[in-house]
Amino acid sequence: MLHFALLPALVFARSDEPFRELSFADALSRAAETERVVMVDFFTTWCAPCKQLDRVTWKDEGVRSWLAKTTVALKIDAEIETELAERYAIDAYPSILFIGPDGDEIGRVVGYRDPAPFLTEARDVLAGVRKSDRTREELDEKGWNQPMLRHNHARELVRERRFEEALEHYLWCFDEGVANDASYSGVRVSFLLNSIAALGTKYPPALAALRARRDAAMAELMAGRTTTEAVTDFSSINSHVGDEQLTLEVYDRLADVEAQRVNGGRLDARQMLFWDVVPLLLDARRYEEIVSRMGRAKFVVSRLTRSYRLSKSMMVHDEEYAAYALRTAVEECARFYEAAVGTRANDEDAELLLADVLELDDSPETREVLARHARRAERPEVADAILGKVERESAGAREQD
Repeated sequence: MLHFALLPALVFARSDEPFRELSFADALSRAAETERVVMVDFFTTWCAPCKQLDRVTWKDEGVRSWLAKTTVALKIDAEIETELAERYAIDAYPSILFIGPDGDEIGRVVGYRDPAPFLTEARDVLAGVRKSDRTREELDEKGWNQPMLRHNHARELVRERRFEEALEHYLWCFDEGVANDASYSGVRVSFLLNSIAALGTKYPPALAALRARRDAAMAELMAGRTTTEAVTDFSSINSHVGDEQLTLEVYDRLADVEAQRVNGGRLDARQMLFWDVVPLLLDARRYEEIVSRMGRAKFVVSRLTRSYRLSKSMMVHDEEYAAYALRTAVEECARFYEAAVGTRANDEDAELLLADVLELDDSPETREVLARHARRAERPEVADAILGKVERESAGAREQD
């Protein structure tokens, strides 16, 4: 139990109506005198959702009126008052805590909320109703075999620091989710793994559970029992728990494992893992292997550029995402460009690659990415040639000025 007498007496909150300029200890005393609770908005100066709270939610008249009647409200920078943040286990921003006059936490709201949802959740906290109670009610109503609903329920349990329960639901989603909802497959190896890995930073059994499933998938691959799910699970879990090097080690060991025959064809786990280990092969300067396994470089890059153009045509109203998609496509192409110039025997393919990428986007930023990869391949003369046009154009612009 956490009591205010144990906390630093000199922790002062920032004053900005409806928030008070009081020490934390004084706020607890004021709450006891007025039969209110202390509400603390733990923020950081770099937190965008925190700034959104300041701009929107804390400016709302309904919110301000409720806070004034119900709470002694403080704003505390968690990176300055680190001891207080540690005592209340603040690990996400903003974290809005409701604390009784004795210093015990009543509940919290984590993340940005618009005014109306904030008031609903805040009142629930003070009434003893947790957000996970709401998500549990939804599961009772709609069924516990729906992975997205269980995923959301587990997320709320994490916010309430009920880690063991949260992990149980996350692992059900990983093990059984797709069997109950095929559309969950993409979420399973992306957002779900992100959630479990993030939980693992606070609750180590989560990482152990992921690695156990990774090891089971690895055993299947090494026994020649290749499935798409085993390859995807093995590689995806490694990337989320920081074990990418193991993916490369198994990729190499699979050279001695015969590809599994399925429906008259062959499932080659090594080939299936190839795309995931390309960055690691580049780091190891294994350029010849990349070139030999990727087929004609022009075909690979053409596929990537076509994919980007298709994506761009579907996101004409989202310039930020379009820019992200372009950067991703350029970086992916540049990896193969590095392999091609790195072998020194594939300069023709490298020229075709270069032409395709610059046809997609001939900007100084794209040329710098390509030049960086050429330098990594120890081809400074190629990097200089790529940047030559940019340098000439910059010089011409300076002359005109």
